[in-house]
Amino acid sequence: LAEVQAAPVPLQAAEMALLRLIHASELPDPGDLVRRIMEGGDAPAAPRLAPSNGPRAAALPAPAATPIIAAPVVMAPPPLPAPELAPLPATYEALVALFREKTEPRLAHILSDELRLVEYTPGTLVIAHDKRQSREQLAQIGRRLSEWTGHDWAITLVTQGGGPTLHEAALAADAARMDAARADPVVQALMTAFPDAELTDVAAPERILHAQSR
Repeated sequence: LAEVQAAPVPLQAAEMALLRLIHASELPDPGDLVRRIMEGGDAPAAPRLAPSNGPRAAALPAPAATPIIAAPVVMAPPPLPAPELAPLPATYEALVALFREKTEPRLAHILSDELRLVEYTPGTLVIAHDKRQSREQLAQIGRRLSEWTGHDWAITLVTQGGGPTLHEAALAADAARMDAARADPVVQALMTAFPDAELTDVAAPERILHAQSR
């Protein structure tokens, strides 16, 4: 600017110099601008460029967040319902019936036809065996009773004593009914009237009641 004030330059040259610096459409008239500078005035501040309507650089997408992969949840299977426990058998006969009900025919046969009862209270069993049964079969009796009733059983095995087996007791009861029937006066009269008749069976009272109820 000092050189411009000391040695004035033609207006046309000054205008060309200014046109090279800034865009002509964004400044005042070049001639007015040079006159203001030569007269010691301040040059106007450079205008802010208007935003261009041309193509803009595409905005970079924000980096995608790293997906969080949840660990698989292992669902535990629902607990199985507890089996319904059987009540403690009140009698030894009921105990044997429980083995038949639970489809343990072999153990039910051993208990009714081979083992002799010495003592029984619910939860306690003393039985005499004749060594025809294996140790595993005898041990399985206690395990099954504990499993079905949820009660610890005290089972004692002996080799002597005991009464008749349940099967022997059933046969004796049948024979006693047959003897009582033959001694009945009505049966004797029928046997006399029909000499070729034979008494083959006597229905137990419970069997008669069951037949009548059907």
